[in-house]
Amino acid sequence: MTTVPGDVGLLEAKLHGASAGEQVVIVDAHNNVIGSSTRAVMKIFNLPHRATYVVVRNSAGLYYVQRRSSTKDYCPGLLEPMAGGVVGFGESYDESAYRELDEEMGIRNTPLTHITTFSYSSPPMLVWRSLYDCVYDGPVTKQDEEVAEVLLLSEQQILAREHDITPDGMFAFRTYLTTSRTTAK
Repeated sequence: MTTVPGDVGLLEAKLHGASAGEQVVIVDAHNNVIGSSTRAVMKIFNLPHRATYVVVRNSAGLYYVQRRSSTKDYCPGLLEPMAGGVVGFGESYDESAYRELDEEMGIRNTPLTHITTFSYSSPPMLVWRSLYDCVYDGPVTKQDEEVAEVLLLSEQQILAREHDITPDGMFAFRTYLTTSRTTAK
């Protein structure tokens, strides 16, 4: 395993904030771990990496949708129909999913169901995403640095607001709808 050099100092901190020095897992085109990098270097050089998504819905079938904070470097202010983020180096997809759900929405001790793992490519970036879901009816405590607000929306409302949703989030939501309906039959 190799470690991608990550000492770009003050520039990476200014470009990517507090998480710039966080070590993330780097993978090849087939999702095999090949090393690690800082988050900033991964973004600057568009290195293939892993991420998780957690679709959260309540028992009435409404989805918890986050509005990204205006300080995010990727798609600030847009909606994200799930919690999630980049997998840290040495962290499993499962660990990342539970961590992100807790960090972004304050949801703990809620069982997650793995739905699928898929690649998402938005040239030049390649990301392997693992998708989960859960049913949750409790309170949400958003992380202000990442989440501006949390909305409860129906499937139809989410699909109708495609223009206001991150491109990868919309792709993942459609993947979720297709895959969860196929596996439920």
